Parts: sequence; C-alpha cells; structure tokens
Amino acid sequence: MTVMHKGSFGVDWVTGTSKSDKVGWRWYETMKREKDILVEQGYEVHGYQKHGYSGWQCGSRVWAHNNTWGYFVQVGGGDAYDLYPKLALPLSRFTRLDLQVTVECDPPEPDYIRNVYHAHRQSELPRFTYVSSKKGDTCYLGSRVSERYGRIYDKGLQAGMSEDAGRFIRYEVEVKGQVAHKFEETMGLASAIKASSLDARTKISAFVHDYFSQRSVDMLYNSDPGVPVEVGRNLSTAETKLIWIRSSVRQSFEFLISAGYTDRLVTALGLSPNQAHDLVQSLTQYGQLSLPGLEDED
Repeated sequence: MTVMHKGSFGVDWVTGTSKSDKVGWRWYETMKREKDILVEQGYEVHGYQKHGYSGWQCGSRVWAHNNTWGYFVQVGGGDAYDLYPKLALPLSRFTRLDLQVTVECDPPEPDYIRNVYHAHRQSELPRFTYVSSKKGDTCYLGSRVSERYGRIYDKGLQAGMSEDAGRFIRYEVEVKGQVAHKFEETMGLASAIKASSLDARTKISAFVHDYFSQRSVDMLYNSDPGVPVEVGRNLSTAETKLIWIRSSVRQSFEFLISAGYTDRLVTALGLSPNQAHDLVQSLTQYGQLSLPGLEDED
C-alpha cells in the first residue's frame, strides 16, 4: 500500500443554493471578484439560464437568482477548494460537492484501475462500471443519481501526460442531496481550510477513503481512522447499523485501543463493567478485537 506523502486533495466542485438575501449578496461579491480576475485573464462572461435560475457564468463560476427559490452558485475545478469557506455560510445549502484525493504512485500503477474493476465486476451493490479511452481508465461506483457516486481515474492521462500512465491515481466522491447539505455541519471543512491545510487534508482524505474502503476497494493510501466521516446516513435497521460499525466504527475502536484509550472507550460507550466483560468475551470467541485490561485475569 502506498502511504500518501505526495499527491493532492481538495474540493473539485461546489453547487449551492440559498433563500437568504444576505447570503446571496455575499456570494455575489465573492463571485464578482472571481469573475473580474477571470475577465482579466481573457475569459468571457455569458448569460446563465438553467434550472429556473438566471444570472451569469464566467469559466466555471456561476452566480444566478430566481425570485421564488433564491440564489444559486456553482464553482468547478481546483479553485472550488479555496472558495469553499466563502460559500459555506449560515442559511446556505450545498446541493453537490465533489471531493478528491490524488495519489502520486512510485512506482506507477498502470493496471490499478482495471484491477479494481475486475475484482468487483460481479458486485451488485454498488455497481462497478469500467470505461477505457485514450485519456485512461475510469472505474465508476454506484449510480450517478444517488447521493454518493464514486470514480477512480488516471489523472495524469486525463491531463494529457501520456508518459505518466499510472502515476497519478485520483479518487473522487460526488455527494448530493442530504449528504451534501449535511457535509459542512458534520465535517467542519470550512474552518479546517481556514485554519490548516493539514487538517483539511486529513478530513477530505478520510472521507474519500471511507467511501471506497466501505466498498472493498484496495486503497493506495492510508487514512486517519479517528476522523468522523458519517454524513447523512440512514441507519434504520439492525443490518445497516452492523454494516456501519464494521466499515467505520471498528477502525476507530482499533485505533483507540492501540493508543491506550481502552478505559475511556468503554466509558464513552456507556458500558457497565459486566457489559464490557461480556463484549470482550464475545469478541474473543469470534476472533475479533479484544480490549486489553478487561479480560479475565486467571
């Protein structure tokens, strides 16, 4: 496994709406500054008429308004990361976010994406789709209309760097609906971007890693298991709760235990001594993780 020392991370797409005039005006000021910079660089300004909104578009920046629905903003590309904190305002609502981690592989992994697909092509949930073209291989996970949609592709080939096949592998998660709406509330990414690029990197890489590892993809980078990544999931049945525990909570348990926080973990779970003892016995019986210090001292 490649530990990600080199590579990039970020927000690659932001779409948001708001009915607040205050938010709409602040978005307008932000996007107008961006528009003016792009115009100086030779970009043209065009009218924008989509989804019932009217406004303008310059490059990948869009600002628009609807008398009933309020305000609409959209940013694509690498600048979406820098603009994210300015768009994540109270009374705003994100409707789509694309989050990405790009790993620089040394040595290159030219067959990685194809191997991911072949390992999961019989999978029904989620559906794995594979597309190969002159711009490299892409593996898609799930449905484009779902609230979570993943893709893995060769960023180097996509950018036209044919000599770097397999060197830059990008993992990208597109979130929409309630997941996008609750993302900032849960992850606190805006403050992380303002405070520290390392903190933002940790949050984004953990979220992206969680999405793909839950779907049994063999990842090319490691992630901090202590970062909360549950956003907008409906854990309504015993089975879905067990899936959630296995995919996310178990990693945090192992991390806390290895770091010597066993007693505090038990306290945080609200377990009595007898319940903690029964849990350890059950986990030991099934060969799962154990809690040092709570086993029988025979």
